[in-house]
Amino acid sequence: MREAAGDWRDRVDLHTAKTEQPPADALLVRPDGHIAWAATLDEPTKTATPALREALSTWFGTPATQ
Repeated sequence: MREAAGDWRDRVDLHTAKTEQPPADALLVRPDGHIAWAATLDEPTKTATPALREALSTWFGTPATQ
């Protein structure tokens, strides 16, 4: 998923965090603190990546590269 977010690297910070009871394996947190997208490790990349890119576009605009 980090690769999918790479086109927004000028507007999005990528962080790794661990917790005993994670709400998901990957999250996109909106600027207002709400979760805009989430995925688990077993979610197929063919569905998770397009959903992440859509959420990134919604909240952070057009990707830097197309």
